Amino acid sequence: WAGVKPQTKEALQQAQSAGVPIIVAITKMDVAGAQIERVKQELSQVNLLPEEWGGETVVVPMSSKTGEGVDSLLDSIVLLSDVYEYKGVQNVPARGTILEAHMDKTCGPVASCIVQAGSLRVGDVVAAGTGYGRVKSMVDASGEHKSEVQPSFAVQMTGLSKVPSAGDAFQVVGDEQKAREMAEKALDKERKARLSEQSSGSFFSASSFDGFDGSEGEVKILNAILRAGASGSLEAVKGSLRELPQEKVILRHLSTATGEITQSDVDLASTSDALIIGFDVTPSEDVLAHAKQLGVQIYSSDIIYNLIQDTERSMIDLLEDIEVLDQVGEAEVLAVFGSNNSKVAGCKVTDGVLQSTSRVHVVRRKKTVFEGDVTSLRIVKENVSEVLEGSECGLGCDDFEGWQAGDKIVAYSVSKTSPSLD
Repeated sequence: WAGVKPQTKEALQQAQSAGVPIIVAITKMDVAGAQIERVKQELSQVNLLPEEWGGETVVVPMSSKTGEGVDSLLDSIVLLSDVYEYKGVQNVPARGTILEAHMDKTCGPVASCIVQAGSLRVGDVVAAGTGYGRVKSMVDASGEHKSEVQPSFAVQMTGLSKVPSAGDAFQVVGDEQKAREMAEKALDKERKARLSEQSSGSFFSASSFDGFDGSEGEVKILNAILRAGASGSLEAVKGSLRELPQEKVILRHLSTATGEITQSDVDLASTSDALIIGFDVTPSEDVLAHAKQLGVQIYSSDIIYNLIQDTERSMIDLLEDIEVLDQVGEAEVLAVFGSNNSKVAGCKVTDGVLQSTSRVHVVRRKKTVFEGDVTSLRIVKENVSEVLEGSECGLGCDDFEGWQAGDKIVAYSVSKTSPSLD
């Protein structure tokens, strides 16, 4: 039972800045250990003092699971609207906000919307974001078909040409020509926003990758194509992906859209060396087979957390493992043998062990003159895997010929550990 979460505090700040009345519903009262007084205390710390504590904030304990408090919440909403005399504007063309939208295989674009002014009717011509059309049907939350809805009511409507985005405003206009012009203006504005993002480096089209090998200096790039079942879900997934650390690996969205994952998406992923992320969409068998044939990775889930984990793992896979050096021994060079092109250090192990797999640092007068791997380790003429303390041996490194008597050799074992995005 987490109490007041950070996202709740953010929403409260926005509501307080807008100067609108706030009703707080404390949910999950059916959960064992629910601490209503603790939540009220946390609310008071963000300037929301409950009525029972002498403040003005309506606080309603409730449970979506059991139904406890739902009637009280509805009564509180009605009472507050009466106190502030909120009334819907009736004699104007209907307008409102898109709450959610998705592409339905049978019905086409389906938009959940709330009417904020006027009356929305079946047959009205509507402009909504980059989409427009004549309302074909409206269905409320109980599944009942509606021919007309008043302000404050929410319905799902069909008939639009495109899937609008959550948060887009919609309005009824006089004819389809006007609606089309409004949609085209919205589409042009969206294109300009994308171009602006592209120039700033946060959004890239496929043409941005000509001659690009997937890295910029030490920073790696992971290309991604994002698909979601609904526009609100799309924004939620984009927001969650944006929170992944990107100092070492940048996540680039080649394309983000609502709708099913298609073979065209797979083709784009193949040519751009991208993965496909699908939220609440299930790729068809044909798409999966096409992706397997082209070697394209598809992550599909209805749980955002799983997609974030899969994407983070793919970003980490672009990074090289981190080498870890642990000192295992030291030796002193007693003499140098061999020709100019092939010299071997005759040395004595003074501490620990020398191994044929060791990484060595050659130190001369407190300065490191060489770092590299052992390429040969012998006792007399026999190749050995290790030489213990007190024993003498011959040690060679292909990349180093500048041995001198008195050099100190510090030997390390080399292991690798997985990197992180942080």
